[in-house]
Amino acid sequence: MREYLIKGQKGKKTWGTLYYSDKRNSFRIKFRPDIDFQKEHPPAYIHRFMTNGRTEIDGELAWMWVTDRIIPKDRQNIDTILKEAGLKC
Repeated sequence: MREYLIKGQKGKKTWGTLYYSDKRNSFRIKFRPDIDFQKEHPPAYIHRFMTNGRTEIDGELAWMWVTDRIIPKDRQNIDTILKEAGLKC
């Protein structure tokens, strides 16, 4: 099982954790249960799930969230984008 922190755009706030199971090839997302909506202003997708009482998502919804955020390998200028973010290709 691999774990990745879900952070805000500036990397200061942690909204939750993304879990990936190698054995099942599946994702699960667990949001921080103590998010204060009035002070922290979480992203819309987190707000939507948590106002419905959910602090965890898995299955197809988690898979869709992850695949929506993955940059394709053949994206133009991906090397430059990753370099500016301090990452390697």
